[in-house]
Amino acid sequence: MISKIKQNRIKKYRQLIVEAREDRVTTRDGKQVGIIIGDGPDYTGEAGFSRRARVLWKDGSTTLCTYKGMQTNPLGPGWKIL
Repeated sequence: MISKIKQNRIKKYRQLIVEAREDRVTTRDGKQVGIIIGDGPDYTGEAGFSRRARVLWKDGSTTLCTYKGMQTNPLGPGWKIL
């Protein structure tokens, strides 16, 4: 059974995809598309300082992804590869 929180996240993901927002990310293999829903907490660790984004995925999960690991994608403006 899926929690109410996850159901709401999936619903939000579907709404944002339809709105064609430009702040999307894709995994390197191109199989998953996520939407940046806000900034995450900055991180300072062994690799140094990095800014992070909070990404919402199709299954309702959220992750923190570092901007440092993203690169532009030929899919168009706003698309990033993780």
